[in-house]
Amino acid sequence: MLYNKKKLIYVLLVLLPLLVLSIFYAITLTNEKKVNVKIELLQQYGKSESSEEEMLGLITSFTLDQVQNLYVADDAFKVIKKFSKEGILTRTYGYRAGKGPGEVSNIHNIYVDTTGNVYVIDKINQNINVYDSLNHLITTFKLHFLPAQIIAVRPLIVDVMGFPFSYDGDLIRRYNLFNVYSDKPEMTYCERPTGQNAKMSMMSGNSGRLVKSSEGNIYYSFFYPYIIQKFSEEGKLLSIINGTRSLNAPFFDPSVGIFKASSGVREVAILPGDILLLLVDIERGNEVEQYFDFIDGKNGEYLGSVLCKDLGLEQVRFIRSDIEGNIYMDKMDPYPHILKYKLFLELL
Repeated sequence: MLYNKKKLIYVLLVLLPLLVLSIFYAITLTNEKKVNVKIELLQQYGKSESSEEEMLGLITSFTLDQVQNLYVADDAFKVIKKFSKEGILTRTYGYRAGKGPGEVSNIHNIYVDTTGNVYVIDKINQNINVYDSLNHLITTFKLHFLPAQIIAVRPLIVDVMGFPFSYDGDLIRRYNLFNVYSDKPEMTYCERPTGQNAKMSMMSGNSGRLVKSSEGNIYYSFFYPYIIQKFSEEGKLLSIINGTRSLNAPFFDPSVGIFKASSGVREVAILPGDILLLLVDIERGNEVEQYFDFIDGKNGEYLGSVLCKDLGLEQVRFIRSDIEGNIYMDKMDPYPHILKYKLFLELL
């Protein structure tokens, strides 16, 4: 009898962790299946048989305006190319390569405001070039840190997020570009995280993602940890949204002497109704899986997730959305181009 009790206890000790693990994965899989996602290809921008002006060489950023014109930063040709909704090239912005007014050395990020002004972040020259809708240079604004992300809260009023290792203090800085004689920000907001792993992530060159919704809310997503901060247009912190995934912490690789962060939130796009679409990299062994996570920006509720491979998507780099909720992604193979998809999202 005593032997049977010991055997029972032994079996329970062995099976209990497995039972807990099974429950955990069951809950995880249930959460993963809370949304039904489908995509339908609508349009392609950039074709191999096009003229040099219409071809895309090296896509480093792209954005959309209020009427679904697509603006693509082509760092191979050092210009921004504007395509109509139908995929026709209608205009280019920028004064080619160089360090003079309106010229660029490295186009890192772009944005278009409600009046059609085009904002171009030049990482090497450490400035912002602003062109009006007809490609007239409005201003070249110098920065004292490496800029990474830009949004316009109003025409010529911009918020800039830099590479955090190149400056101190709050992460986001607001500039009034009407005042070209002052390089001081009007305000700063978004406190730096204090955790050591988050600091290491920033040292690895991850600037996070800064986006603005059509409803005027500003979202900043850290690459690591999985946290999204929601701000008002005035820079007031409205809420902190915690992601549902555990990410591998950044680490220092002594073999190459750099910080590495292989898991994190790579991209953020905003769908109608302030639904956040996050592209999340998850390292599993020697591979990185990519997921689309959906979060309600209004209340921070996690809505569900889908594996990008299940949608036929491989190695997603950039993702943007328009006012109708269509999503845009770039592809480098067999040549650089951008694809527009209609997104079908069903909450289960």
